[in-house]
Amino acid sequence: MYIYGGRLDSGRLNDLWQFDCETQMWHCLCENNNPSNPVIRSGCLLEHDNHNSLYVGFGYDTHPVAHNEMFRYDLTTRVWSGPLVPSDKVSPNARINFRSWF
Repeated sequence: MYIYGGRLDSGRLNDLWQFDCETQMWHCLCENNNPSNPVIRSGCLLEHDNHNSLYVGFGYDTHPVAHNEMFRYDLTTRVWSGPLVPSDKVSPNARINFRSWF
């Protein structure tokens, strides 16, 4: 299980965590405010592609402004890439608090 970002009383987050169901322990994959992480988000998408990648996108930033860009996290190399969809391509409008299915 993975969680990305979110919100505390003190502000929004852009950290990435993994929960190991066997050991019942959390592991931080990316620290909050790491400059290589995508923009701080809450109400965003987080999907696993059943291979070795996680996808994060949409959601609010710190202003709060909704976004529609997507980022990929490679679980092997532990490197973020993106935004994945160029701004000149057709994509859904910016949004928050939605449901998705991969």
